[in-house]
Amino acid sequence: MGVGGSRLSTGQRQKLGIARALLKRADLMILSESTSDLDPLAQDRLAEKVLEARERRGIVWIVNRAGMASRFDRVIVLDDGRVAEDGAFGELDKDRTALRGLLESA
Repeated sequence: MGVGGSRLSTGQRQKLGIARALLKRADLMILSESTSDLDPLAQDRLAEKVLEARERRGIVWIVNRAGMASRFDRVIVLDDGRVAEDGAFGELDKDRTALRGLLESA
């Protein structure tokens, strides 16, 4: 692995960081674009496993693909640092919403 994980790829370091956070079993886990260096399929698989492992515990996940937001109970869409929308994915996934714009631009 090298000193400080220097021999690991960026994606491997991201996965290792998530694994370490899961082992701590904290009440709240915050992930900020933690899967950005993984391909979309790997991101989806990892998100599914993390959400299963975090059942009944809080998680805040800043996603790098808007489509990943469908996995969460509550979605907050930021626009220029301000809350543009807040609610369930199904409520926000409608015509002329900030979330819809992000989904279509992806």
